[in-house]
Parts: sequence; structure tokens; C-alpha cells
Amino acid sequence: MPDKKGSPMVHQTRVVDFLPEFMEHLRASLEMDELRWGDTWLHRTKAGQEERIMQGIRNYYDQWRYGSMSMPWLKIIGNCFIAWLRETRPGLSPHWGVPVPRGVRPRNPEADTVVTEKGDEEIDATLYPTD
Repeated sequence: MPDKKGSPMVHQTRVVDFLPEFMEHLRASLEMDELRWGDTWLHRTKAGQEERIMQGIRNYYDQWRYGSMSMPWLKIIGNCFIAWLRETRPGLSPHWGVPVPRGVRPRNPEADTVVTEKGDEEIDATLYPTD
């Protein structure tokens, strides 16, 4: 269909046009993760999440580069979504609202839960200065 000047109109594809389909796939991925991991995403602290996410991306990259695996974009975005929730909805979990002092980070950001003698998991809140 030509525009008012007589030249053919070019359909503008916008990235937001794909959001409904993308959200269906993201939802399915998050539901599968919930079956596997339960609500553990609520138990991890906000502190150290950037390092955990970047390490995960590096691991996915290595698997793509050296192992012929495809990049799991939905898993990466799911982790980013959880990080966003931790920052924008700190009241969802008691583990998220604890402010971390400047210059302090988790002792072990890769594994911030420990198993107690009773076999229960609890947050490892041991912190140490970054300098």
C-alpha cells in the first residue's frame, strides 16, 4: 500500500511486537525451572548476584564455544529477571531486604546457602571486607 506521497510503505518491525511470543517462552522456561529448583530463587541474597550472574554467563559461553551448546538466552534472561525482582521488590523475601554495607560482599557468592547439622538450608550471611 503506497503512502500519501505515492511511495511504497515499508512495514516497520519493532522488537516490542515479539514480546507476547517471547513472554510465552520465558514463562515456560521459568515454570520448568520452578519444577526443578522450587523457590530457591527467594533464598539467595541480593548481595553478590552480579558476580553469580556473570559467572553463569561465562559458563554458558564456554559451553557454547567449546561444547557446541547453544546459548540458553531464556535462562540468562530469567536470572536477570530474578535480579531485577530482588532490586525492585525487596519485600518478597526476607533475604533480600537486608542492606549490605558498602565495601562488604558475601564470603562465597557462588554458594550462599549452607546446610545445618539438622539438614536444613540456611543463608550463609558471613561477610568480609572487600579490601
